[in-house]
Amino acid sequence: SGSQIAVTHDVGGTWIRTTRKGSDLWKVVAADAATAWACCAGGLLATADGGASWATLIGLPWEYSTAYGLAASSRSVLWTAGRTGDRDGAVYRSTDGGVSWKQVLYVKAEPPVGDPPYTEDTLVRRWFTGVAAVDELTAWAVGLRGMIYKTSDGGATWTSQSGGTKLALWAVTAIDANTAWAVGDRGTILGTVD
Repeated sequence: SGSQIAVTHDVGGTWIRTTRKGSDLWKVVAADAATAWACCAGGLLATADGGASWATLIGLPWEYSTAYGLAASSRSVLWTAGRTGDRDGAVYRSTDGGVSWKQVLYVKAEPPVGDPPYTEDTLVRRWFTGVAAVDELTAWAVGLRGMIYKTSDGGATWTSQSGGTKLALWAVTAIDANTAWAVGDRGTILGTVD
């Protein structure tokens, strides 16, 4: 019971369980053979010894939130995307390997379509579910309701991009500053080359 982290050193021929944590794990990224991070229901885990041991990073700036997406541009630059509070979405960036974090994007929940009055329970969630970074400046974040955002300046500014859907997007990957793909509900696959 609980989640597991496993490592391979022979191109997937064998997998060795390195640790077991009590919370769910959603994403793992690596900067090199020794340095990796995993996002979970309690924040982030990190290894600097190829997965032999994992430590909880306590520098994340939100208490009641969850990181669903994670990307590493290098050993020092990380991006995480998820929810903050119950309904809002946020992207955070670290330039010191996850020791400290800065919020670089915040998207507030929105009222549903229809007549007011609106209550906190009727607001539409705007969580981020995935993030991809191709370098220390360029990243995409995707989320619920078809959200797609891109930054080209390390998170100082973000541009909302339209994928033509309001379906949830669950993951994004990118190969350069212009080319990315996102996937989501009901078989949605989106791509951009600009």
